[in-house]
Amino acid sequence: EALVERYLLLRLAPHIVWPQECVLPLYEDSRERPWLVRIGMTLYDLLSLGKGIRRHRMASAAGVMEQVPLLRRQQLLGGAFYYDAKGDDFRLVLSTLQSAVLAGAVAANYVRATGFEMSRDRARALVCQDELSGRSFELRARLFVNAAGPWSDQIRRMADPSLPQRVRTTMGVHLLVPWKRLPLRQALMVISSLDGRPLFAVPWRNVVLLGTTDTDFSGDPDELWATRADVDYLLESFRYYFPEVQLGDEDIISSFAGLRPLVYEPNKPASQVTREHEIFEVPRGVFNIVGGKLTTYRRMAQDLLNYVRSHQRQLHIPRRSPSASVPLYGGEVPGYAAFRQRKLQELRNDLGLPVEIAMHLLDTYGVHVQEIGEILKADAQLAKPIVEGLPFIWAQLPYAVEHEMTVALDDFLIRRTHILSLDWDQGRSVAQEVGARMQRMLGWSEVELRHQLDRYFAKVQLTRRFREEK
Repeated sequence: EALVERYLLLRLAPHIVWPQECVLPLYEDSRERPWLVRIGMTLYDLLSLGKGIRRHRMASAAGVMEQVPLLRRQQLLGGAFYYDAKGDDFRLVLSTLQSAVLAGAVAANYVRATGFEMSRDRARALVCQDELSGRSFELRARLFVNAAGPWSDQIRRMADPSLPQRVRTTMGVHLLVPWKRLPLRQALMVISSLDGRPLFAVPWRNVVLLGTTDTDFSGDPDELWATRADVDYLLESFRYYFPEVQLGDEDIISSFAGLRPLVYEPNKPASQVTREHEIFEVPRGVFNIVGGKLTTYRRMAQDLLNYVRSHQRQLHIPRRSPSASVPLYGGEVPGYAAFRQRKLQELRNDLGLPVEIAMHLLDTYGVHVQEIGEILKADAQLAKPIVEGLPFIWAQLPYAVEHEMTVALDDFLIRRTHILSLDWDQGRSVAQEVGARMQRMLGWSEVELRHQLDRYFAKVQLTRRFREEK
């Protein structure tokens, strides 16, 4: 199922999901024996046939070291090279929302669910609060879908506080280090020498993403950070595989943590909890989906609609979903690779953009990069980088406000761009200027601007909190 969905994402969202070569090094003390890995890779190839991914190849120790020269040589037997995919998760979510709106959906951010209006043990209305204006209102519907991830149990318990737990949240921590310190061409998959957990190092833009942990979490989903123990675990695990690099705190550009909203299985270690999803109706009128993972989100939505249709036949939900064939927002052009190459030359020749910035814009907006081009034609000064050395430019800000529901400073610096993650300073040096421009566009008062800055700086501090822990 995941391989099918990966293939669809590569085809339907080629601007934000890309093939990625990976390497699995094999050592004398590895749990996986080379012959077993070879069989597994062959099965992987068979399942991937016709799905746009190249076949694996086995390599000797010398072959692995040629591609990953900084890797630990001691006891290295060889390795397997295979293909997977990587994507921009923020942009994938946003493109999906934009596609849904084009199909007739209404999307609203900064709206909080505060309770259900119940009648005869059935949800009849959802009480909401607009967090920008403070206004409360009701949404009445025949049924509601609760796809709130880590907040799913909270939502259900608004109708009945006695409802049992159905979600088990586990936290994954990631570190971003400079690519120059760890110049990987392939994504590296290894097993931690500390506890046998699988880890990855993925090259992305000008950094390498190191991850991930998998520990139970019972706190506030809105307050997440990489703990000192999490950071030490990842650094020590990767120092084992890259002894000549010896990564330390000084190499960490930024950190972030996320939650997996897994199906509740109380008697298993966190890493062994199923990644499958479950769908159920509790309370009546509220259809819940828990578990799953981002790669299979489209199939999860399809399964949910099939489940609702079987329980609510009067709604006449179509049996066949077009989502497996309709490109996501930004990818709606046949022959995207040719389009990208052609557009890359146009951006460089017509607008004078450096190749790094032109590639970044294409890999962010896809076919809608032409709208950024129109902004630049009206004001060439907006081609300047927001942060020196990073490809994000000022033209992205008005576009984000006008077309991407950007109403807060952290919307832009964290989720519409990756400035918080990729800038050594986490965007603190440019936050005032970005905020001032947003103030003019959105009509903020001075009090609101200060609130936006304080909120952003508080989120930055969470990403740096591990530096203060002992």
